[in-house]
Amino acid sequence: MGRRVLGKGLVDILNRWRRCETYRWFVPIYQCSRKFGRSFAFPIGLKGNPSLNRQPARSISGKIAPMDEVRSKITKEDKAIQEYYFLQELIEKYDSKALIVKSWSVTLSAASIGFAFAERLGVIFLLGSLSTLIFWYLESRWKYYQRIMIERASEIEKYVNGDSSAYSGPKICTTFASEFGSSERLGKAFRVFFYRNVYIPHIIIFSFGLLLFVLQTGIFFQYRLF
Repeated sequence: MGRRVLGKGLVDILNRWRRCETYRWFVPIYQCSRKFGRSFAFPIGLKGNPSLNRQPARSISGKIAPMDEVRSKITKEDKAIQEYYFLQELIEKYDSKALIVKSWSVTLSAASIGFAFAERLGVIFLLGSLSTLIFWYLESRWKYYQRIMIERASEIEKYVNGDSSAYSGPKICTTFASEFGSSERLGKAFRVFFYRNVYIPHIIIFSFGLLLFVLQTGIFFQYRLF
């Protein structure tokens, strides 16, 4: 009795899987991989871009075409749009990383100030203030990388809008290499360091921690915190 129930359950699961989307993609790829070995095509698609979510390329006989034939059907515009959507995902990830760095900076600085007051150690004010500079530099680096991706995405937008000379193919790694090999790299990185959306709240925390250290030591004022 138990075997029958288990067998019916497995059959029901198999029938449901055959009706789902995964089975429709898996079976042709599996059959083609057994027949042609490594020369088979995976579905070409990109999340968020419906124009590239297409069926696997098939020949006249209905079989999945080899990878070389699929690549020959991909146009230059398809490559540009696919790279553009990938760059948009990278830009959003850089924003999330910047927010994480800001939260770390605020949390560590607040903890160091509280610890300094609790233990009556004025040097902790200075250490907490200097630690903010590390997070400030780290966020500026992420923003610098994001700026490179934004410039690359703007080039693709020019190509899509009609400027055929703005795009010649995928060049994400080439863009990074050319940017780091440029003589203007340090100047660009330094300007990013003082972007308003970068130095806030780091400069505020740094100034506040430094002020507390000066007040505690009594270098310029006779009043001391403790």
